[in-house]
Amino acid sequence: MLQTLDDTTIKTQQLWLQFMLMRVGHNYLPSLLEYYESIGWISTEASERLIALAENEKLRHEGPSWTLSPEEHRVSMLFIEKLMGKQVELPVLPALPRKVNFEQKDRSYNSRNGYLEAHQKEKEDLEFTLHRHEITIKNLEQELEKRDTEIGKLKARNQELEKQNDEYQNELKKNRIYREVLEENIRLRKAAVSKRLHVTL
Repeated sequence: MLQTLDDTTIKTQQLWLQFMLMRVGHNYLPSLLEYYESIGWISTEASERLIALAENEKLRHEGPSWTLSPEEHRVSMLFIEKLMGKQVELPVLPALPRKVNFEQKDRSYNSRNGYLEAHQKEKEDLEFTLHRHEITIKNLEQELEKRDTEIGKLKARNQELEKQNDEYQNELKKNRIYREVLEENIRLRKAAVSKRLHVTL
């Protein structure tokens, strides 16, 4: 793994950056470097340094797509090995194919190098992925609406039960008071009867 970049490899760093920028552009460079991080080719520190250095590069994207081909990834690996101090002979950088008008009817360029098919396949895969995400989001939204409706019903039922409970508690209080009053009246009557009997005797 390429851990760091030092000042002794500035020329190699610059050549590699130019190689990547001309093929994926400034906007897609972070994604490419993040991919190299994920497969263990470079460290986060090296990735951040390359992104910072890229700010000083004014090259414009000239590739037919926004990705690297397997052969171009192999060239990147050679640059990484060179930056790690290995005795590697860098190949002559493959020339960029001319950009293609995707609306043109003549597709002979297609059959010569496959770049157009690769880009079209990448586009179709992306559209399919986006479509699946849209369906997933729509299903989640519907599920959330359903859950919100259920939660609303549960809240209404809870309020109804709380009201019934309050009414029940009030009724219990009334019954308790009534029983206490009744018991007190019975005690008073008993006391009155007992008093009369005592007076008679």
